Amino acid sequence: YAIAKDQEMYFAFYAAEPPGKSGGKTGTYRGEVELRGLERKSYRVVDYVDNRDYGTLSGPVAKLAVDFKGSLLLEAKPAAQ
Repeated sequence: YAIAKDQEMYFAFYAAEPPGKSGGKTGTYRGEVELRGLERKSYRVVDYVDNRDYGTLSGPVAKLAVDFKGSLLLEAKPAAQ
């Protein structure tokens, strides 16, 4: 999912549950995700739930290596120039 609000973009990613499990908290994902819908500029990307800083990425499409369990909620704010 991707949501634009003012100058920020918010992204939600969910790991698939293993067979026989449900509830959205046990699945894990390790790999690359794409942040789409960004403008052609630099963004500071943060996991706003676990307060993890993923650094600065550039739009319009940015790829990010991640490793998470359950869900990953990211905020992308324009980087200070």
